[in-house]
Amino acid sequence: MIVVRLRLTQPDNRTMAICLALDTMHTQNDRRGNESYTLFFCIMFLFIFVDKNKKYFHLTNPIMKKLFATVLSSLFISSLLVSCGPSTDDAVKYNDALVSEQTKVFEKESALIEAISKNMPEKFDVLLAELSVQVDSSADAVKKMNAFDGKSDLKDAALKVFATYRSVVDSNYRDMIKYAKTPDSLYTQEDDDKVIELSKKIDDKLNKAVEDFVSLQKSFAGKYKFELNGNASENESGKVDKAATGKKETPETETNKKKPSGE
Repeated sequence: MIVVRLRLTQPDNRTMAICLALDTMHTQNDRRGNESYTLFFCIMFLFIFVDKNKKYFHLTNPIMKKLFATVLSSLFISSLLVSCGPSTDDAVKYNDALVSEQTKVFEKESALIEAISKNMPEKFDVLLAELSVQVDSSADAVKKMNAFDGKSDLKDAALKVFATYRSVVDSNYRDMIKYAKTPDSLYTQEDDDKVIELSKKIDDKLNKAVEDFVSLQKSFAGKYKFELNGNASENESGKVDKAATGKKETPETETNKKKPSGE
């Protein structure tokens, strides 16, 4: 930030106006920083071209002319560079696109888990195949997405989630289905112990990948100024079962206090 301190004579309302603009630049948070630059630029512009009596800015002085030309150019270029960056809306759409693909996988997995828990062996193979296809489909969709603001860390974290699912589907879930298909008359306590062990392995692997994504997601939401609606939560078994979609932040007032994100 370039701070210019000027000696002004004959203080009046316009003097107070420029002081207010300078104070705004120091006190507003990052989200309002661009607006402060724009406000300051407009006030400077009005002073230079409206102050016909030259009470404040003696533009007949060549040094003063160069000073103001430099300050105005710097502010203008800074505003242009910032305005070219991604908006909060862009960030929300990017986040939600990643979450949407994960949700599709979570839903397929939930259907398989329900079939296993309700002992419906006729559905096991079909639902496992559907989960497998969805993992590949979602991974391909995310791979085609561009990096956001020059960074791909959130996208990479989502791909890690799908890679973990790929590993779990190909090994752990297939093994679990083999045990789930065992007739009750042949099902032993040892089999039950194996199923519990497999379930824990699945949960540990998937929870780690999803938690890594959620951690980056929270940082991403903070950077681009939006709230997470329905943050990653745990189901009754302790398994993380969803990431969070995003929404814009709203101004906080006495009657509209911000609440912790999450459903």
